[in-house]
Amino acid sequence: MSVKITVQDALSQVDLLFKPRVAALVSSATAFQSGDGVDKAMKIHAEALLVKEGMDKLVPYATNIQRPVSAADGSKVINVVKELQRSWDTVLDTAVKKKGLLDALPVGNLAGLLAEDLKLNHQSMLTLSNALLDAAPAEVLVEGKKLQKELEDTMKKTLAVYQ
Repeated sequence: MSVKITVQDALSQVDLLFKPRVAALVSSATAFQSGDGVDKAMKIHAEALLVKEGMDKLVPYATNIQRPVSAADGSKVINVVKELQRSWDTVLDTAVKKKGLLDALPVGNLAGLLAEDLKLNHQSMLTLSNALLDAAPAEVLVEGKKLQKELEDTMKKTLAVYQ
């Protein structure tokens, strides 16, 4: 993508490519209960991969945002990131709470598979967040870095449970 795009165009891609995938993952992860089978765990795995794919598709949009980005547009991006971070925090919290259920399934190492999904998503999130921070105006850069650190810390705690 060599054409510079507006922040609004990038945010519309978030609505199209990312939000529905995150919502589906949150729904499947939180609905997973004792007695659920391997099929539901594999659904969570498939949805986690779709979330990663969505993030990867967003990176060129973030990289090619027309600059300079205004403080108002930067604030819009921060608000979307906060909204998505709440959803992602739900996924990570659920991953911690339900690890025992995954371990109890009769198929070996499903928790390991989902841990790998978390790692892949983590790498994609870092790539996307770094691209967003690179384009961020000075007025929101501190808050953006704070959000990135919070995500990093939560992800590290979650992955520690899966080690």
